[in-house]
Amino acid sequence: MSIKLRDPLPLESIEELRAWVEVFDAQARSKGVQDTDGNLALTDAFLGCLGVAQLIKVKQLVAPSQLSKMKWADIKACLIRFLEPQKRLLISERAAFMSMRQGEGESITGFAARLREQAVVCEFEKLKDEGANPAEQLIKMRLIAGLSNQDIRSKVLEREVSSELSVDQISDYVQQLQMVSTFLTGPLTALGQAQVGSAVHQMAPSHDAPRRDLEDAAGVNAVEKSRPNVSGSQICQRCGQKSHRKPTDCWALKATCRQCGKLGHFARVCRSAKTHFAAEKAMSADSTSYEPVFYCGEGTPAAFCMVKINGKQVKMEKDSGAACSLISRKIWEDLGRPPLKSAKSRMLAYDGHVMKQLGILECLVETDGTDGRFIAAELPVIDCQQTFGLLGRDLLNSLPAHHSDEAKAPSSNRYESLLGIKGAVGEIRLKTGAGPIFQPARELPLALRPLVKKELDLMEKAGIVERVTSSEWGSPIVVTVKSDKASVRICGDYTAVNQWVQDQTYLTPSIETAFSKMANKKLFCRLDLSDAYYQIPLDSESKDITTINTPFGCYRFNRLPYGIKVSPSVFQREMEKLLGEHPGVIVYQDDVLMGTVTKAELENIRTGILDKLRAANVKVNEAKCIMEAPSLKFLGHIIDEEGIKPDPGMVQRIQDVEAPKNKKDLERFLGLAQFYGRLVPNFAEKCRPLQELRRADRVFEWSSVAEAAFACVKQSLSSNPCVKPFDVSSPVCLRVDASEQSLGAVLVQSGHLVMYLSRALTKSEANYSNIEREALAIVWAVERARKMLLGKRFTLQTDHEPLKYIFNPSKNLPKTVSARLMRWALRLSAFDYVVEYVPGRLMADADALSRLSFAEQDAQNDLIHQLESEVVTEGALVTLQELREGTRRCSLLTRLRQTIRTGRWGQVSQVERPYKACREALSVEDGLVIHGTRIVPPPILRRRILEAAHDEVHPSADNTKAHISKEFWWPGLDREVRTFVERCPQCSETRPVLQWKIDIWPAESEPWARVHMDHCEISGVGLLLLLSDSYSGWPEAIQVPDRSAESVLRVLRAVFARNGVPQTLVSDNAPEFKSEKVSQWLRSIGCRELHTPPYHPASNGQAERLVRIIKDGLRAWTKVVPFDHFLQKLLLTIRTSRPSGNRAASPDILMWGRRLRHPLTMTEQAGDPIWLRMRPGTPPVPAKFVVQHGLNTALVTPANQPGGGLRLAHSNQWTGRPDSPKRLETPEPDGALTDPVVAVEDDPRLDLERQEPGNICYREPYEFRHRQPVCYKD
Repeated sequence: MSIKLRDPLPLESIEELRAWVEVFDAQARSKGVQDTDGNLALTDAFLGCLGVAQLIKVKQLVAPSQLSKMKWADIKACLIRFLEPQKRLLISERAAFMSMRQGEGESITGFAARLREQAVVCEFEKLKDEGANPAEQLIKMRLIAGLSNQDIRSKVLEREVSSELSVDQISDYVQQLQMVSTFLTGPLTALGQAQVGSAVHQMAPSHDAPRRDLEDAAGVNAVEKSRPNVSGSQICQRCGQKSHRKPTDCWALKATCRQCGKLGHFARVCRSAKTHFAAEKAMSADSTSYEPVFYCGEGTPAAFCMVKINGKQVKMEKDSGAACSLISRKIWEDLGRPPLKSAKSRMLAYDGHVMKQLGILECLVETDGTDGRFIAAELPVIDCQQTFGLLGRDLLNSLPAHHSDEAKAPSSNRYESLLGIKGAVGEIRLKTGAGPIFQPARELPLALRPLVKKELDLMEKAGIVERVTSSEWGSPIVVTVKSDKASVRICGDYTAVNQWVQDQTYLTPSIETAFSKMANKKLFCRLDLSDAYYQIPLDSESKDITTINTPFGCYRFNRLPYGIKVSPSVFQREMEKLLGEHPGVIVYQDDVLMGTVTKAELENIRTGILDKLRAANVKVNEAKCIMEAPSLKFLGHIIDEEGIKPDPGMVQRIQDVEAPKNKKDLERFLGLAQFYGRLVPNFAEKCRPLQELRRADRVFEWSSVAEAAFACVKQSLSSNPCVKPFDVSSPVCLRVDASEQSLGAVLVQSGHLVMYLSRALTKSEANYSNIEREALAIVWAVERARKMLLGKRFTLQTDHEPLKYIFNPSKNLPKTVSARLMRWALRLSAFDYVVEYVPGRLMADADALSRLSFAEQDAQNDLIHQLESEVVTEGALVTLQELREGTRRCSLLTRLRQTIRTGRWGQVSQVERPYKACREALSVEDGLVIHGTRIVPPPILRRRILEAAHDEVHPSADNTKAHISKEFWWPGLDREVRTFVERCPQCSETRPVLQWKIDIWPAESEPWARVHMDHCEISGVGLLLLLSDSYSGWPEAIQVPDRSAESVLRVLRAVFARNGVPQTLVSDNAPEFKSEKVSQWLRSIGCRELHTPPYHPASNGQAERLVRIIKDGLRAWTKVVPFDHFLQKLLLTIRTSRPSGNRAASPDILMWGRRLRHPLTMTEQAGDPIWLRMRPGTPPVPAKFVVQHGLNTALVTPANQPGGGLRLAHSNQWTGRPDSPKRLETPEPDGALTDPVVAVEDDPRLDLERQEPGNICYREPYEFRHRQPVCYKD
């Protein structure tokens, strides 16, 4: 059955659409029409109700899905989502309800119906369910609804979208907006009272002129739209003043205008005037416009230039509204206080008040526009402290370049020359799971619609955007009116889109990086790039994402748009790629800064940069470029030859701030002032009284002390603080210090201050020991200045001498230091530095900063450092609370905590001396004494810890100590654990008693006298028969196929044939060793057979130890080489290894009286002196090593060889010959050095093997078989 509706589908109103859908659903239910998986009957019925135009519109809304294949429920959701915002701002609906009024001619029943309809979307029934006070919610509704400024109300509602605000938060936010509005649009200050910069007018000297003549003599005219009422906050149309509330009170009612001759107004406000300047500025500043939140105003920046007055550079503001030029007292003093002549005329400000003059300065003025010509001028000197002067019409008209900007014909389209940067491509990538976002267009004020349309047409004509008929993406726009009031800037509101855009981590240079490139520079240049982001073309995948939805349709960007969060990173990357790295050049978004020492160098760099920009089609805004200047304003600072200074404009804002009335006002002021904190010495000390007022436990009370600190901070910033920029090529020194309250550091280069650093300690950090606070100051200061120090070698100066050794990068970290110092030392390992100890009295700057007491600025606020050993709180031994309480009650640990904090270990008691010996490992954390990472428990809890660690399963003393020492430490822990375990009754009952005594084999006096034998089974290989000499440790290992007596006999015959027959052969009771064949053969050759007791392998310890050595060595066998090859290499290593046990030399020397040739034994280099024994029995002669010839041979040159010929020698024929006797130092077991021993190293009998400390062994090469080495006692 078909469904027919009278009305067409409404796509303009959400209310009408919901009503239409409700009627459609009702008819579908009554007729039993519904969608199934195989039959979309309801969708077909819906399509039958649509006309052609509606069908096309619905297809666009559901694209890219196919309308005919969608269920009615999905189509309905798309339609409602199109007309209704996804998130309704509830407070806005409620505020609209509170502001509803009965319409003119509207019946009471109609008004009530409208109220009921609005109440539905307000959801008043949820007020109690939201958890908030209903009264507070009602106050909030009425507060927003009652705001008189629509612009502020829109901004409050926009803020409410992101986070719900309370009444207090709304009040604070509105106050902030009003302060910003007052700052941006407030009236100008009178010139003679506070600042120079308003319009100035010259008067003829007439001391007896009446008040009316005084007002008319100014010749100032102002124009204002006529209004019926004049209040005290508006400018009077007759006199231009604000000093009266009623028009009838104006003294200009009976005055005659000198401009037009009419009665009733002064010349300054005459509507027929030819010039309009100062009063016009004042009126525009007082006027207020109320527009939606996406309509923002923009101020007109002042135009400054540099001129030379008597040969010295002076900053001047161009003011065509000023009748004459002038300078301030400060500029006159900077010029050297040249003589002044008396003023013959008076200076009048825009409000009519007379400014105080010091006199007239006769001088020569030169600017760049005069082509080297000088202008003789008479400049009035005004009694004020402004840092710049005014360039009035008298001098502006004399400059040939004054009207140069006016001569340029404005372009019809400023975008027409944006060709796009060659090779640059912007890309916008989305996160996984991101989908299209389409938001409805926002309504524009009627006055802005033609301006927005004109701007969109210009952008479309230039190819920046292109119109699209349909799009899955769409973001609303934000419109900003430009300073000329005749054009706008359009930016997309991509707040929703940015949440799904992948970040690009190409960072814009920090302020420290930018300033470091301007170090030691005298001339500066800044290039401004026109419409910066619009010069980067977008790739095809990114264009749809940037679509904007306007009242004139959808437009898609072809260039990188403003508002996308990755746009700054993309633009910075492409510009740095284009311009590359240049010394003295920094690329900061759309600004290119250059700094040089000479003018010629600046011209070369500037020409090269401009050529690169021109070749890449980069457009430069010449009107905003500064081609050459001795100083430059950048990121709120002034940088010149002297260094870095605060921007006077920003400082003036700080000066204009009134005394704070609450903590939030105070925090705003400190936030603005601390921007320049690194330029002001002892800045934190000056802010200390103000910081105290910020504390949560303090009631805000503005006192005389706070007022004095407030004034001191302002004065510090206005006194032209200056530091030098960081110079990468100059040596760096970082001075650090710490007190019990704060940290301080100073970065110095070549005697010039670069940066002041200071911060307070947190509550946890204040409990650190003295050495840890000093170490914290080092780590914090180094990481705070990381950008300047990383990759550069610098000097670290501290007044704590132990840190000179602990943090010394060329030495290993002591094992006794605390875990915190270990971690900090690892953090410093990334830096290249040397540590110097300097007494505190020689580091007054860093010491002063560390002695201040101020609030945490960039430290962690009240971080609670949790103990690394907090696992003990899980009930294993004792709880953390018990440890804290016991430590607090223990007098020893209380004194110890204080000593650790202060670092005063001079005179300590006997019981504290063990702690003093390890003081570098002690610290205080969370109320506990810590040794490294382990807690020092109070003595009253130590017995409980011992019982908890031992009594449950009664482990051994070593295991008990290992368990306790994971978490605890105290002096004598090892002794107490062993005593406790020895006295444990249960352990005493189960402790085994040794029923035998340990006997050892008697020592042999010669090699191969007693040999020990055993089998060794190797997994995957088979059996080895092992033999080991008890005297030398010489090993033999032969692979055998089985454990038969025949295999044993075959091995013994081969080994004994090489090494000789031993006197005794020791083995266990294995059948193959006790067989009659083996025994009979041993007796026949004169070898005594000895078998160890059964089941007592310790009796054959020599063989058992060789089994373990062989097995351990074979773990390295990778089966890449044959097993027998690896086994022989292992045997060679064992035979030539260093002595083991009580043996005096390695097995090869003790067995054969010589060193076996090993790949590592021939270490002589060409030219080394040696002793060479040419024949046995002949004395050795001096020779020189020439080159290795074979594995064990080399070519040498004997000293007595006629003609210095070469001779082939074996490595057994020479020994090393040092050039001179050497003093040998022998280490004692405890690391101390004994008295040195003089070795006569030219004795050929000198052997390099050492005996006991103080002994030197001399051996003849061929006497080892017959006698023991002879050791001569020193």
